[in-house]
Amino acid sequence: MWLVVARPPARTVSDLLATGAPGLDEGSAASVLNETAQTLLALHTAGLAHGSLTPDHVVLAPDGTALLIGAALATALGGADTSTASLQDADVAAWAALARTLGTAWAAPGTPAADLFARCSDTAGADGLAAARTTLTSARAALPRTSCSGRP
Repeated sequence: MWLVVARPPARTVSDLLATGAPGLDEGSAASVLNETAQTLLALHTAGLAHGSLTPDHVVLAPDGTALLIGAALATALGGADTSTASLQDADVAAWAALARTLGTAWAAPGTPAADLFARCSDTAGADGLAAARTTLTSARAALPRTSCSGRP
């Protein structure tokens, strides 16, 4: 399979986690989580799902925006359970895991930001992705003023 793009390749979140890239902090984690949640919610609203969300499927564009790659690849390739509802549920569980992973990696333990990411993960599992994103965006005071994308 080939993918031709007009931009240089970006590093995946998995790459960044493995290298401990400098400058990645609570604001960076919040941006990645917010942008991936927005994308997943848009996919779900359209009756679609990503289907295989992992840190390997989240890249940071040159401007710092978090983008998802490989959307719906699991559906296209077929799998044991590829119903849209089950893939959407898997997206939410994967996003919750991403929130925990980024909270552990990019937030100091015991800080308000680390607690926020854990709460977002729990909220996604209990109340869904929209509620988790609302939890994230309504608790901005727990985060630094800028992020990896340079946006407040």
